[in-house]
Amino acid sequence: MEKQLYEELFSIKNKIDRSEIKFKLMDRAKTVKAKHIAEEFIKEFQKAEQEKEKEEKTNRSMQLIENITNFYPDSADKE
Repeated sequence: MEKQLYEELFSIKNKIDRSEIKFKLMDRAKTVKAKHIAEEFIKEFQKAEQEKEKEEKTNRSMQLIENITNFYPDSADKE
């Protein structure tokens, strides 16, 4: 179930929708007296989400640098 929840949360691209789902999860966890488990799950999800965003940012930066500095030797001959 935990893996399925992670996958479901990661599949939601809109941050507002994702926050709403996390709130509903916490509310449900309070109802079934499993708040500490849900808090730990949300904490781990947020950690994974931050790592994913950091990795995507790094990949975008590296791609941008490569696009700027990648000169093809053929392009100089065509001018």
